[in-house]
Amino acid sequence: MWGRIFTDGADRIDSWSQVNLQLTLNAPDDRWYVQAFVKNLTESDGITGEYLTSSTSALYTNAFLVDPRTYGARIGARF
Repeated sequence: MWGRIFTDGADRIDSWSQVNLQLTLNAPDDRWYVQAFVKNLTESDGITGEYLTSSTSALYTNAFLVDPRTYGARIGARF
């Protein structure tokens, strides 16, 4: 992918991959559940987009990155 319409090496956005995991345990009668999750397990730092600012702001490139590794748990009950 390219960050701008120019196919210059500086505008190239490399490919990346992301691994997400989720484990859910349900009670036999389905009255409660416990869930654990991890997003971006490998902690990749992939760029999803970018843009180059104008010369009035020093021509810096702003990059949009994937979210960092996030993990957590959920506990729930059904009535």
